[in-house]
Amino acid sequence: MSLVPIEQYIQDYYRSSSLFHLSKCFYCGTVGCNCQTTNEIQILESYNDEEFNRAVESFYVWASKPDEEAVSQTPTCSHYILKASAFSCLLADDQRFDKFTRWIDSSSLRQRIISYLFIVNCDFDKPHRYYKLFIKRMLTDIIAFQAISKLTQKMKVHQNCFDSYLEILEQISLDNPNVTLILTLIDQSRMPVPSSILVGLLQRNFTTLPIARKWIKAHLNSSFIMDTTKPLEFYKDLLLFSFENKITTSIASFYDNYKENFVNLCTDYLLENIDCKNERIRNICFELSLYRDVFGLEGKDIVTRIDEFIYSYISTLDSKIEKEKIENGFRSISDITPYFDNLLDVLPVYKYQYLFYNLPKHSLNEKRKNLLVTSSENILLIFKFFDHNDPVHSKLLGSFNNGYQTFREFDDRSLDCLFTLAKKAIDVVEDDDEQQTRQYILYFVSQSIIEIINDEFYINLCALKIQRVLNAIRKHIDTFYYFISTDHTYKIKSGRTSTKYKLIDMIVGINQIRTLLWELVPQSHEFLVKMGLIGVGSNSHQLKHYSNIFLFLGKHMDLEKETLLCWPSGEFYNLNVILQNVKSFLSQGLDLGLAIINRMSRDRQLIEDCQKLYDKPEPVPYHIKALCEITLCSALLPNGLDVNFIRDYYHNLDALYTNIKILNGFDFDRLNKLVHSDKMFCLKSDIFKKFYQSLPKRSISHLENIRLTYLLEKEYQDKIKGPKNILPDIQVPKLPDLLISKIIHYVFFDSTVHSLEKVQLAYVCKRWFDVCSDIVTNHYDQESWVTYLTVHQWDNINIKHRFSLFKQYPKRMLFHYLRIIDYDQMDSLLYSHLETLKLNIVGTGNAKNRPIYLEKDCMIKNIEFIIHTNDIGPGYYSFLKFCPMLENIVLKIYLHLDNIKEIFEYIFQMSLPSLKTIQVYLVHTIKQHAGFDLAECHQKYTKLPKLIFMSIPNYVHFSGFSSVAIKIVDDLDIEKMIQFYRLPLLTAKEEIRFSIKKTDLILPLIDFVDKYHQTKHMSLCICQLPENTLSINFVQSIFDRLNNTNNITQFSVFYNLYLQTPKYSILDNHNQWNQIDLKKFKYKNTPITSFYQTFQ
Repeated sequence: MSLVPIEQYIQDYYRSSSLFHLSKCFYCGTVGCNCQTTNEIQILESYNDEEFNRAVESFYVWASKPDEEAVSQTPTCSHYILKASAFSCLLADDQRFDKFTRWIDSSSLRQRIISYLFIVNCDFDKPHRYYKLFIKRMLTDIIAFQAISKLTQKMKVHQNCFDSYLEILEQISLDNPNVTLILTLIDQSRMPVPSSILVGLLQRNFTTLPIARKWIKAHLNSSFIMDTTKPLEFYKDLLLFSFENKITTSIASFYDNYKENFVNLCTDYLLENIDCKNERIRNICFELSLYRDVFGLEGKDIVTRIDEFIYSYISTLDSKIEKEKIENGFRSISDITPYFDNLLDVLPVYKYQYLFYNLPKHSLNEKRKNLLVTSSENILLIFKFFDHNDPVHSKLLGSFNNGYQTFREFDDRSLDCLFTLAKKAIDVVEDDDEQQTRQYILYFVSQSIIEIINDEFYINLCALKIQRVLNAIRKHIDTFYYFISTDHTYKIKSGRTSTKYKLIDMIVGINQIRTLLWELVPQSHEFLVKMGLIGVGSNSHQLKHYSNIFLFLGKHMDLEKETLLCWPSGEFYNLNVILQNVKSFLSQGLDLGLAIINRMSRDRQLIEDCQKLYDKPEPVPYHIKALCEITLCSALLPNGLDVNFIRDYYHNLDALYTNIKILNGFDFDRLNKLVHSDKMFCLKSDIFKKFYQSLPKRSISHLENIRLTYLLEKEYQDKIKGPKNILPDIQVPKLPDLLISKIIHYVFFDSTVHSLEKVQLAYVCKRWFDVCSDIVTNHYDQESWVTYLTVHQWDNINIKHRFSLFKQYPKRMLFHYLRIIDYDQMDSLLYSHLETLKLNIVGTGNAKNRPIYLEKDCMIKNIEFIIHTNDIGPGYYSFLKFCPMLENIVLKIYLHLDNIKEIFEYIFQMSLPSLKTIQVYLVHTIKQHAGFDLAECHQKYTKLPKLIFMSIPNYVHFSGFSSVAIKIVDDLDIEKMIQFYRLPLLTAKEEIRFSIKKTDLILPLIDFVDKYHQTKHMSLCICQLPENTLSINFVQSIFDRLNNTNNITQFSVFYNLYLQTPKYSILDNHNQWNQIDLKKFKYKNTPITSFYQTFQ
């Protein structure tokens, strides 16, 4: 494809004699094409940074003009909606995105369309602030939405705006041209629609619109919300629509919720309309007649009338097109005799067996007998019509072969016949020479039953047809037991196959099977126990399929039957019985109970429902408490939950956390995830709270600042402080505002103080609120580049509100959050306020992926690039030329970066006047990197900022850095380190830092630095908390060795897991430092993490 030069592109941008052309393709501009490529996006992606920005500016300038002026400047034809759609995609990560949404209330149709496209294509985590208004406009801004309707596949539907979609569904009329667009968008949301909405659409005749009919069927086939407080009559149209379209999911839901009323309504409708000539009503009556056995329609006249209706209905159908309807129809005829011969003409030979199912034995004349015996497909019918000694047996059995597998042709109405014939096969075919055939017949029957249940019930769970399964099993309970207690295998072409376990898996998966299981006592008890053991140990089955087995065992073991929880529709646990079983198994020393708990711990819904019992005034039963507490604790286990852990602690819950250690980054990640995902239960569990409050302060401070950690800490502090004493009113001396500000600022600066505790200070009075507001708005931690308050949802902050602590967005922000800021506030933030910016880089250096666009100089002082790509082009950091006050750059590299030296040289060549440091952080898993050789840059450039390595794995080559932090990720080999770091550390005279996990490396590393390098400042970061506190003697030995060093004038040692978390002293109690003789390093900082020979 030839690309248009930028000058021509801008010149021809929006030439349009009319504002839009609905008939034209949005991609190629022609009529009736099959174009699938976004040519416009490809053109824009081909431009360099400058060209792309000129195109954006041209677009915005043109879009901002009044219609008369815009159209007069663009006299030729081009489709501007295509351009707007392309830009809405390419500017998705650009801070300029929001300014194109400002025309949503414009009187110009052209401008509103542009804003709509940007709003709907907004790829933020939450919907754009105008999104709900955009939805409401679908009803009124008809022409605009017609224009963009072809782009609905790109529209992002936000689930938390779903109520707005439902509102317009209740209001929209059938003649609204946007009805297709609205239904398409709601369909993309994949959210369940209340059945009352569907009823309303049916009552407004929406089914006359094909897209609406298809849409309603789709929602009935998936989950939809049914208000069971309404009578069934309210849903009559919806129910009949479900029958008309054979939507078994919704039919089953109505049956489950209304049962008797359901049967009465369906029966009345069928009998009242069975003679109607209307095609739609006849179709509904036919589908209803297929459930005649469920409705319990009896009486010779009624049966004959329905039989005649079914026959007359299927007789008019095309046998090639309506095969399924015909087969369903003749299988539902009660007495097939009058219609038998006529139906032979519309069925293939292999379907004849269905005709014989309901044929009485006395109706088998010679012609019909010949049809029966000439095909092996009818083998199972020989026991119905012929005695054992009849020669027909030998003829049919002899024609049987391994390749015969028609069991997929059966349905639930075949079950009774299958069981009957299987029983006769079991009783009659006993001769040794017929064992092979007998075995195959039994395999055939059991496999047929499996297929019936699997197809109709295990997947669809159709309650109406499940009744047929239960009735057939109940009627033939002995035969059923025979199948599940005998392993029927038969050697077929693909090898030997077993049906016993498949059959039990299908059967116990039916939610109403519970009543049937009682009938299996006591014969199948041992077998079901064995099946339970197999099922529980298998990860391929869901636990709820086996809950019925444990309910059965509960009765046999004479356990409590009380149901403590009300389970949602579709679930079939009897929780207390199952857990009581677990308790009993444990008391008997059986591992089955342990395995059950292990399986249950993975069922989130089950655990959440168990946890609800903690809110009740009654004590939580021990077996439920054990499940909840063990599941909660399992989130902190490095290798997950197993039966051994459950065995050790089930009867000793107070000791659950005895061996749980929170020491390294992985431990803290698990704990952080736990307090986020289970925050409500963490507050309810006294066992967890006791564990949490036993953690040292340095551990708790490494957790995220969320409300749960605040509440846990507050509860602990209230407990140790006891009841509050109410002091009499006293006259508090008035402190100067400056002093109050300094005190509050110190608290906000302290990263060990929880964010919510800091916010409490703003509640004291208006004066303090203003001070706190000024601090959080205009200040942040200059060392770690983090805000004083942890904010998880920046889009929830409304800086215009009078009670917002933030009067402007903070001076330190992630670029990701700039997109959510109103463009009216963007200029003042970006160019007059922002000082520290953090950017994620995940793409290539094309214009569309440029992280930030600046038009003029800004006040940014610190920039942190987080790099998740192998190669980045100048487009990512060319904006630095607009940062004359930039002092610090941080590069955090998470992948192998091939052009790191070019990046440094590009920055050096910019000669940024205020740049002081460039810091590099290399993730410790990158071991094969080519290295960072910047030594020659010191010779090439006269003035360079300090080059600092914040973290680099050991044995990765580097040079030219004045400060280096080496992460020891391998075993310490001093001889290898002496050789490898002889040259790299020559320039690292300001600081050498080592990150270590083991404290026994401290003395060898001090020795290494003292003997072989000339640095002034040595630091040791212990990046894993110790299990035991360091001894006074060990700490003293560190300073004894430091006293004999020659070059080190400053020494730091501390615990620290993450760059942005506090550094902690290696002694838990600061008073212990009084027992340490610091020798010549007699000066220390307040946290006691750094030590100096002279006062600093």
